[in-house]
Amino acid sequence: MSKDLVLIGNQAPSLHTIKLKFIENLRTEHCVYELPDSHPILKGFEKRELKDRVPYLLAIWTSGETASSIKPPKRICVSQGSNTLCHEKTCFSCNNIREENSQVVRGTILVFADHRSSINPICVSRASIGNLRRGIVYFGSSVSACFGGTFPKQVSACAFVICAGYVCVRGFDRKNRKSKTLVRRLHCPPSNKKKDDHEGNHQDLY
Repeated sequence: MSKDLVLIGNQAPSLHTIKLKFIENLRTEHCVYELPDSHPILKGFEKRELKDRVPYLLAIWTSGETASSIKPPKRICVSQGSNTLCHEKTCFSCNNIREENSQVVRGTILVFADHRSSINPICVSRASIGNLRRGIVYFGSSVSACFGGTFPKQVSACAFVICAGYVCVRGFDRKNRKSKTLVRRLHCPPSNKKKDDHEGNHQDLY
């Protein structure tokens, strides 16, 4: 098993099980679904080794989120002033409204962060994942960065015990067989964050 994805135990920092995404300075936590090997969306993915303790995971995108999103903007699209929705892929506000009532959600496949579905998410029906076990993935630039500010005893208790979560620090291009930097939606280091992380035709909402 690669050092880029590590099982952690139930002594890890508190899990934010309700939110799909929780952003801290050095890590980003994503709620994920643990996929059985027989799940239809894994068609075309490599089969896991029998002794592999890490299942394929599915990280759901928040409605309207894009690959370059860090967190939802507190703004609305100017098109909504006329009760219409624009079709810009980068417009979080309009896409959020469009997707909230959909029966389909978008997701990224993880062991490493699959680069293709990190940019172009896989569509999956809500019904097909509703009963799956959930977990947490901690994304960061390194394992040590993910647990920066955590007490040593807490970190030492996270070493390969009953699965409560995972750590992921790299993406993976399955076509080229090369590692990739995590996309901004999964994690953006503090040094790379900008004041305005969402492009598009928007106005501030107060």
